[in-house]
Parts: sequence; C-alpha cells; structure tokens
Amino acid sequence: MRREIIIGSLLGDAHIEMGGRAINGRFRIAQSIKYEYYLFSLFGILSQFCLSSPKLNKYIDKRTNKEYLSYSIAPQ
Repeated sequence: MRREIIIGSLLGDAHIEMGGRAINGRFRIAQSIKYEYYLFSLFGILSQFCLSSPKLNKYIDKRTNKEYLSYSIAPQ
C-alpha cells in the first residue's frame, strides 16, 4: 500500500528533489495548511520512513505580497 501512496502522490502533489551534491533524489510531499489533515494522514502511513515530523513552512508570494502556510514531509 505504501508503494501505491508514493506513486499516486508523485502523480499529484509530491515531487522528487535533488540537493546540491546529492547522488539520490528525495521524495517530498507538501500541502497547504487547509489540507493538513490529509498530510498528517499520509504521515501516519509513511512515518517509519521519515526522519522528522511534518514541518510547517511559510512563504510570501512576491506577486501578491501574501503570506502562505503549508506542511511538508520528506520520507528518507
């Protein structure tokens, strides 16, 4: 079931990112704070692969000058 969640997430809101000198990619899922229940549900399923709890991220959209909050998890 975890495999299906990861593949489905990659088709939706997840992505794979590479660090500056990384050899392997890192899987990351991010959701707006509006969908925190969904993200925490995914974390409950994938938590054994995560090094930390979901992180709260804050960013400002430079076009509108609005602040947005989101949560992200990065299973290792």
